[in-house]
This record gives sequence, C-alpha cells and structure tokens, in this order.
Amino acid sequence: MSSPVVTDLRCSVQSRSLGELPGGSATSADRFILVELPTPWPASIEDHPMVAEVIATGPTHDVTRILGIRGGSETPNGDEEAVRKILVYRKMPGQPFTRFAGFEATFGTDRLAKGLADAYSGDLAGFTPIEVDPRHPTESTLDVLICTHGSRDRCCGQAGSLLFLELADRLPDNVRLWRASHTGGHRFAPTGISFPDGLTWAFLDGHLLSGIISRTLDPAALSSHLRGCAGFEGVEQVADAAAFGQVGWDWL
Repeated sequence: MSSPVVTDLRCSVQSRSLGELPGGSATSADRFILVELPTPWPASIEDHPMVAEVIATGPTHDVTRILGIRGGSETPNGDEEAVRKILVYRKMPGQPFTRFAGFEATFGTDRLAKGLADAYSGDLAGFTPIEVDPRHPTESTLDVLICTHGSRDRCCGQAGSLLFLELADRLPDNVRLWRASHTGGHRFAPTGISFPDGLTWAFLDGHLLSGIISRTLDPAALSSHLRGCAGFEGVEQVADAAAFGQVGWDWL
C-alpha cells in the first residue's frame, strides 16, 4: 500500500513528511543583537529603517546578527514614555566558547536608535551584564526566541505564533519569551533559539519547549529537533549535538 500523498505545500509540512533532519542548520554568529521593535516587521529585518541606518555605518569586526523581538504586548506607537529593551549576546574574545555572554539595557523610544547604534559599534557602557549561575542554569535568566516572522514565511507566522501564544503565560519567572524575526530554517517551523546557551531548535511544540527549558527531556531523544548551537558552524554543530546527546545536559 502506497504512502499517503502530502498535499499541504507549506515548507515545514513537507520537511516533516520527508523526515528531514535539522542538524547542522543553525544560523551562527559571533554576536546577536536583539532589539524590541513594533510589528509588523519588513520581510527582512535589515530593511527596517532603524536597523538599515545602523548597518549602513559599516561592517563590524565580527559576524553580527540583528533580530527584531517583541514580548507579549505592544506598546502604542508614538508613546514617547514607552521603553524597549536591547539584548546583546556575544562570544567573549580570546576565550573558548561555552555560552554567549549577555548584556541588556532599556531605552525610551526616542533613544532606541542611539542604543542600537552603540550595541552595533560594541559600546556596551550603558548595558548591564545578564548574570548566569552555571551551577543553577534553570534558575538563571533564559531568553527564548520563537520565530513568528509571518511577512518572511507563513510557516513561522502561523506555527510560531501559535506556539508563542500557547506558552506565553506558562513559563517560569526566569524565562523571557520573545517573538522574533527570521532566525533561519523556516522549513523547520516552529523554530526557536535560547540564550545564553545558543541552542537552536526545530519542529517545536509546547511539550518539547517546556522540557527543553526545564532540562527534563532526554537529550538523546532531541536529536531530530536540535539544529545546532549558534556558537558553532556546520559540522561543528553536528559534532556538538552528538556529544550533547551522549553526555546529556551537563555537556552544556
């Protein structure tokens, strides 16, 4: 008896039906700059006027990705008293990679462009370190991004948004859940990335993401969902994921 034909042409549905494995597909960078921006976002976040202006100042000395983020509610546009966050997660120069170092600052909407320019140039004097206790990682601040960038891809716009809404009020106080612009790999939607560990995930659902956050799921069972760590590239991501599956959560 022949297998049923999958008629849903969305890329993520097709990818699942083909059994495509996501290992080694994570977007990698030396530095991620996450800035709260009102939605809708343009199809490429680099076309957002504020982001485009900063990028036009010139290339950085490292590989930098700027992502738009937003929390559970929108602040009305034009509200000059509104505040928005900028988060910076970067590799520490000259040190072996174990996790991204995090920094954050809050700006009024009238100062957000200046804050983004400072973050892009590497001037973090106005930013506060995000503290991590390696002994108690599930109690430290964890930023979780779910790609919901519908103007870029409808799989992320639909599946990612549904996942965000499902988990928005269910996570521990130390976890900050964000909608995010395109993080790559929309054929694996819903996709997510967590910081500071930099792990990038595919084909998420509420049960999986909750278990990843609490570190209660068996890493060996997560191989079909782990795209890789954003701190590595290609085959390094695959090797790192294999070690993670063998050693367990202590590998991180």
